[in-house]
Amino acid sequence: NDLGGTLPRQLCNLTNAVYLELFDNSFTGAIPDCLATSFPHLELLLLQDNILSDKLPQQWDLPRLQIIALSNNLHLKGSLPSTLFDTDQLSKLIIEGTHVSGSIPSSVCSARAL
Repeated sequence: NDLGGTLPRQLCNLTNAVYLELFDNSFTGAIPDCLATSFPHLELLLLQDNILSDKLPQQWDLPRLQIIALSNNLHLKGSLPSTLFDTDQLSKLIIEGTHVSGSIPSSVCSARAL
């Protein structure tokens, strides 16, 4: 694909989405906070291989999220928010090729499928 620009906040209006696959594009800027909270049915969030930057949203509420791929976004930074692991469905978190750093939150133990 060759989609670019920032991730539009209007994506957050797709509240019934189960899969959000926006990988291998040229999206830039921060991940909108609403992407981490607006999808009660979301199971798959693929944002890898873009040009995303800034810190991860700090508040996550995606109860059915199973896989999140953020890899190869070289300007993505900050720490892993503890609320990312407030689901027992999360089985894969892929963050290589980013500058996400810091300690692993203790809430990782809540993600039983991980």
